[in-house]
Amino acid sequence: MLVVSEAELYLPVNKPLPPAIFKIVTRGRHRNIGLIADTRRIASLNKNVFGLSEWCFIFRHFSPNDIDYLNKFVAKDARGLRDLEDRHFWVSHRNQITVHKPV
Repeated sequence: MLVVSEAELYLPVNKPLPPAIFKIVTRGRHRNIGLIADTRRIASLNKNVFGLSEWCFIFRHFSPNDIDYLNKFVAKDARGLRDLEDRHFWVSHRNQITVHKPV
């Protein structure tokens, strides 16, 4: 399991992924290698990391840039994220969105 916090700093949108990370993102699931990444600015994260994620936990977003980015990937209008209550979140899995209360 590889865990990357503040992933937009290490896996930015305008740079290619390092070869070892690219292999984990694109083929790691076949070798039973997981990746957990968190970011505060989703639009700044490399698209391969977000686009190939099976599970995404998405909290409130206000930035128009982040909302536009999310609308390219999630099956629900991301503008709804602006109105989420504190600590509530969306789960995106297999092209479906569910809304969750804090755990």
